[in-house]
Amino acid sequence: MTKLQIRSPRESEMPAILAALNEEFIYRRGRTLPLEVRFPGLFATANRANCFVLSDGNGDGLSFAACELRELNLNRQTLSVFTVGSVFTPQEFRGRGLAGRLMTDVANFYREQGLAGGYLWTGLNAFYEKSGWQTSDSSVVLILREEIPGEKTTVQPMTGLIAGQLAANDCGPLRRHSDGREYFKVPPPGDTGVSLLSSRGGYLCGGYRASTGYIYELRGTAEDLTALLHAFQVQSGVAEIWVNLLPAMPEFGVLKSIFSEAEQKKFNLQMNLVLREEYREMLTGFTVPFLDRI
Repeated sequence: MTKLQIRSPRESEMPAILAALNEEFIYRRGRTLPLEVRFPGLFATANRANCFVLSDGNGDGLSFAACELRELNLNRQTLSVFTVGSVFTPQEFRGRGLAGRLMTDVANFYREQGLAGGYLWTGLNAFYEKSGWQTSDSSVVLILREEIPGEKTTVQPMTGLIAGQLAANDCGPLRRHSDGREYFKVPPPGDTGVSLLSSRGGYLCGGYRASTGYIYELRGTAEDLTALLHAFQVQSGVAEIWVNLLPAMPEFGVLKSIFSEAEQKKFNLQMNLVLREEYREMLTGFTVPFLDRI
């Protein structure tokens, strides 16, 4: 049997890898923004040590995964974790267990680095469970298809200063750049545009593509929520808005009371892998915000 090994991709390999990834995850799905534009840091040369190729004895790449490191601040502790995206095996190599082998090697690599665990997002939960990953998400999407009343005068574009303040104080325990640049990274699957709006007591982060808008983070009172959603609908011109929330969030109850007829869907997309048992409870109880997903 040919010996397989895990390594970082060579600079000369990246154009072909990106072409294959874009075909699989972008163009075939009706999206337009290429991955290297959507996630510039993920595919940057500086992050190459966190990208992985499973290669054969000839050095040819058979499977690929891109990762990023994060610092997770929970219970006054800082935990180093990795996030995973763009796991891909070309069609001619599928069915051999290569992606599973790659994910096992990636986990072992980060375990040796002392990381606490990892996160990924997928609809193929059963596949990743074979490698030890566990579903840890219970996101709910409310689908709004009606015209939303509101006063746009209470809403303004989110400035870099406001975004930086939110990043430091109010957007969960993941550390972001202090100047708020992370909020301007296009969150999937919004291709056409991104909205970052703030009101007197709340904010909205979303993207839109074609006739559908996707809200990734939404905070505020009932007045804030309706004003922000109204402004987003007017700005993007979408006919349908998907709002991602967690059932425990107060905004979820508020929106359900305002839009009682809204369709509700539940997704289990986030999975985590615990590498250090002493942090299992903290890691399995945490949901990564959408803007930090890759």
